[in-house]
Amino acid sequence: MLEPIIYLALFGLAGWAIAQLVRWLATGRRPRSLPGKPAGGVKPVLERRLVRLLNGDRAAAHRLVESVQQRYPDRPTAWCWEKAIFDLERDRFR
Repeated sequence: MLEPIIYLALFGLAGWAIAQLVRWLATGRRPRSLPGKPAGGVKPVLERRLVRLLNGDRAAAHRLVESVQQRYPDRPTAWCWEKAIFDLERDRFR
């Protein structure tokens, strides 16, 4: 009796995983990292500085870095954080 329920649950989980893979392949973008944590390899100092420049808007900071990563996909993540900070400071203090 329990066996069909287990198969149904596994089938649903496999379907969800396939749907996520198809969505990822269709958009050509990596899955987003969680906004509460710095992306892998990023110095917390860079994240704090960018978030401070954006008055505490952590989601906006991650969106800016994500857009830099899309423009420069071959660059390391730390470089993208530094570039986002540089661009924001350049545009703000002209």
